[in-house]
Amino acid sequence: MTDKDIDKFALSVFRHTGIAAPETPSASTPEPLSLTAAVAQSRAVCNLRYLNGAAPVVYGIPVRFASPPQ
Repeated sequence: MTDKDIDKFALSVFRHTGIAAPETPSASTPEPLSLTAAVAQSRAVCNLRYLNGAAPVVYGIPVRFASPPQ
């Protein structure tokens, strides 16, 4: 149960930051979030939100990942 939770959490963080492709490809791709915002929003995908979802923390300044040049 816990391994699947943290896997879902990580995938959600990757999608929110723009590292991974969105679940459904659409014409309008949402603006990538900072790492801190992505972690905060991804806590909700865990089944055990207050155990597994609250475990990951971010230290430091808010970080944004640059999108690759096209």
